[in-house]
Amino acid sequence: MSKRPAGTSHPTKERIIATTAQLMRSHGYTATSFRQIAAAANTPIGSMYFHFPGGKEELVTAATIYAGKNIGALLKIATKDLPAHEAIRSLSAAMTHVLLESDWTDGCPIAMSAIESPATSAPVRSAADTVFREWEALIAARLREEGVQEAEAAALATAVLSGLEGGLLLARARHDLAPMTAITNLLVTSVQKATNHPGTDSPPG
Repeated sequence: MSKRPAGTSHPTKERIIATTAQLMRSHGYTATSFRQIAAAANTPIGSMYFHFPGGKEELVTAATIYAGKNIGALLKIATKDLPAHEAIRSLSAAMTHVLLESDWTDGCPIAMSAIESPATSAPVRSAADTVFREWEALIAARLREEGVQEAEAAALATAVLSGLEGGLLLARARHDLAPMTAITNLLVTSVQKATNHPGTDSPPG
């Protein structure tokens, strides 16, 4: 179940933000219109502008932050009770599950915002950057808990996030999980070495 969007208390506004975040997974920023969101959220266009007078840019910015917090909460859960290398495989499995369940249409909503927004919207780009930095910080903190030094943990967290996002993008484009499987295995091996875990982890058969 989706969490209530942060900073909202009106059910219509919450529904609009959650709907936008879902549409961003499959359509991205440019291809998702304000009227399309209104129809999907079953909301009159006037209500859309009442809650988001800044239009699509304001709404997508809010949806990016909302999606980032929801996924960040799942990231915390995934990294809390598992060794870091196993958490990475768990995260990869969750990402590929969404991709397969959507028949290859749903990517990461934050990545979809980041890919298009540099040329179209500074606020959306900034929101995506903030979310990615928060995710990196969560991963780095988990690595430090397993004894990885600060600088190495930061670099490895960037590699993990970049690798999983890139693997998901390639898998989505190719309709093939091979890129995601390959990068996940490499990342797991790297984290095992950094945290001094024996290489006993293996992908599910």
